[in-house]
Amino acid sequence: MLEHERHEERLFATLCMMSIAPDRSHGRLHLAGHPQPLLITPGGVRELAAPVCPPPGISHARDWPSSEVVLGDHWSLVMYTDGLVEGRIGEGPERLGSEGLTDIIQAFLGSTRAMRPLERKQRDEHLLGWLVGHVRELNGGDLDDDLAVLALGFSSLAGR
Repeated sequence: MLEHERHEERLFATLCMMSIAPDRSHGRLHLAGHPQPLLITPGGVRELAAPVCPPPGISHARDWPSSEVVLGDHWSLVMYTDGLVEGRIGEGPERLGSEGLTDIIQAFLGSTRAMRPLERKQRDEHLLGWLVGHVRELNGGDLDDDLAVLALGFSSLAGR
């Protein structure tokens, strides 16, 4: 469909797909040229790794490699488009990147712990709004590329 609908030969789309097991403690991650999602757990923030293959439209691959990832029993997953991490940091050429994104999410988590305990869902909703605003601020205004951020999560602890 991508090849049929595209209006430019060099047009492509990246893909990040996560299938979460019914027990919600692990999942299967597929990456096709897309940034790695971030996993937030009580232990901190880290990128989830999976083999990366070329994006649809660049390659005619029919099967994409994947990795089994452990999520745990209390987690949030942050998936985002590359526009979020390709924003600049100030007036120079330096970009935020996934490491910078991880750092600012960790700073946010530290500040919310100091303020008051938040339930995971409420914290994630607050995080998304804050994150987009903070990244735009670091960039000095609106970002040049597409921007989408999704957080989903689970806690085996009731009310969290």
